[in-house]
Amino acid sequence: MKWGIAVMSSKTSFINTGILRHDLKRYGWIGAAYLLGLLLSVPLQIVMVYSRQAIHYYPYSQILSFQSPLQVLFWLSVPVLTGIFLFRYLQSGDSADLAHALPVRRETLYNTHLTAGVLLLFVPVIITSLVSWVVLQGLGIEYVKGQEVLVWLGIALVFNLLLFTCSVAVGMISGMSTVQGALTYIMLLLPAGLTLLVWQNLQNFVFGLPFDFLSNNLEKLSPLMRISYNQPFSGAEVAVYLLCCIILYLLGRFFYRRRPSENAGNALAFRTLHPVFVWGFTFCGMLLVGTYFNQSQDSMGWTYFGYFLGSILSYILSLILVNKSLDIFRLRVARNYLLYSLVIILLIAGLYYDVTGYEKRIPPLEEVKSVYLDGSFYRLKARETVPSPYLVEADNDNYQREVTMVYRNAENLAAIHELHQAIVANRKIEKALLHNRDRSTRYRNWCLAYQLENGQTVYRQYWVPVARYAAQAKPILESQEHKKMVYDILNISPRQVDMILISAREVGRNTKITDPALILQAVGALQTDARSQTYEEMTSNCPPWSEVTLLLNEGKRLRLSWEKSYVFFEEWLRNVGEYRNARVMPEDIKYALIEKVPVTENDGKVRISVTHRDIDTEEYLRELENSDNCVRVTDPGEIEYLLRHCTHQDTDAYRVHFVLHNGSYFSSGLNESWGQSP
Repeated sequence: MKWGIAVMSSKTSFINTGILRHDLKRYGWIGAAYLLGLLLSVPLQIVMVYSRQAIHYYPYSQILSFQSPLQVLFWLSVPVLTGIFLFRYLQSGDSADLAHALPVRRETLYNTHLTAGVLLLFVPVIITSLVSWVVLQGLGIEYVKGQEVLVWLGIALVFNLLLFTCSVAVGMISGMSTVQGALTYIMLLLPAGLTLLVWQNLQNFVFGLPFDFLSNNLEKLSPLMRISYNQPFSGAEVAVYLLCCIILYLLGRFFYRRRPSENAGNALAFRTLHPVFVWGFTFCGMLLVGTYFNQSQDSMGWTYFGYFLGSILSYILSLILVNKSLDIFRLRVARNYLLYSLVIILLIAGLYYDVTGYEKRIPPLEEVKSVYLDGSFYRLKARETVPSPYLVEADNDNYQREVTMVYRNAENLAAIHELHQAIVANRKIEKALLHNRDRSTRYRNWCLAYQLENGQTVYRQYWVPVARYAAQAKPILESQEHKKMVYDILNISPRQVDMILISAREVGRNTKITDPALILQAVGALQTDARSQTYEEMTSNCPPWSEVTLLLNEGKRLRLSWEKSYVFFEEWLRNVGEYRNARVMPEDIKYALIEKVPVTENDGKVRISVTHRDIDTEEYLRELENSDNCVRVTDPGEIEYLLRHCTHQDTDAYRVHFVLHNGSYFSSGLNESWGQSP
């Protein structure tokens, strides 16, 4: 009996049932409106999709994977508003004093209001999941299993709890409901947003910073961003979110116990938090405005101006908010801002001049186990997706294989190390050109990840001119290890191929090879060409002659290009009499128009100006042909030269338009060497 009394005493000390009933009666409309909204955005949407006679899993999976805009809107707003309404009495001094005058401990009040909010949010979500399951069963929709409804329910409960506890915790340190709502969303976005802003700005000063790697998966740091990302939640993510809920609950309770009622109506209820808010707001504003000017103007001068403008405006605005007055201009305010500016200047100078030695730090070659080298970190950090067995893919017959771009050959490791050393040796030149690049110069992104013998990984990223490091890149790209990774044709056996289709799309011609002996020869020629490619040929940027599709015996299609440097395949086509059917020939072209691209002078730099115009009409072609800036070519030999030497480059000195006899046309770039060609 005494034990039962103790339990009842424990329950009443944690929450107050009278206040709980009052909260549910007063704010029950929130739960009712939330339930109505969820019913409209989940089970009703399922019925609407079913009425369209959808026969695939995907439309239903969208509803249960939070891709419904209406559903996301309710999720993002109702939990935050619930936290604001339940603790709104704290924003008025009289209401707070009246509530705290009751014979109920503050901790009990806090727990009771929190429990009421959880009930107002959880009950509609649970009812919605049950109704959705009944609808799915009643309509006989077999694509969606009950387990997926349970997953939706679990994530919905965790997400609602996280936003609600965050709103409550922020409300404990805020004295205004509007500030509470704004700060709640800021806090939910802050981890991802601030991290992105820091990396974005650091790459302006730290040469080699692997921004693409560091900014990958940042959406997982913000629940607001994560919910819009169409990937399943992992168990670890759910566990982290639950841990955050517990921490937010404890923080909210801590601040509620110590919250002074007299500060109700202020932006922040604790004066000790004023410096944290002011300087945090100033720093974030500085980064945000600086990033805007950096991205829009691509100039460090404008970036520094953005830092100054963003910091001074954010500093003044934050002082106005915490002091609730425009009378903030004091000598102390100016002195504090000057001290802040001095700290930022020293920090930027330290980053720019690499006081930590980060830019010069290259792992010793003898400690390197392997190196990832590619144009991006995508293959290194590719997100793993979990395709549903019910998802009908539109294009699932393409040949696919895992390409790691990880080098282990000793010669390649030494060559990559030499390339890295060359880039680091020119870091001052590259940093000076960071925001002053010539548009006519080709650049390449080098992303490196060193796997060391001790298990550590070192990441670097560089955006540098192609020509400057051609000598160091040449042995890497010409190695058989590299070609084995980048050429699919080197990873299949000729006996896997049932048919070869060569498509010259510009003229609508196809060549089909089905004879096993000819297929064996064709694949052998393609593999020989791939193994024989030189660095210059691999980086020539010339469009291919045709598209080659290999139909494999396992039902997959391997698509590759017949590059103009594939001389063995070209000779094989000539020998079997299919050469003229497999590519665009000079006789297919009525004439070619070569347009000289105008150049402009800007800051002493010559830049090629390309005007993107609609050239789909004959009127434009006639206008171009009659202009003084154009040359008409009809000689088959010259047309063949143009076909072999045209490029994908928009920044080339010339633009060539090929007009075919069938009335169609295609365009390419042409470098300056054409003007000196015989």
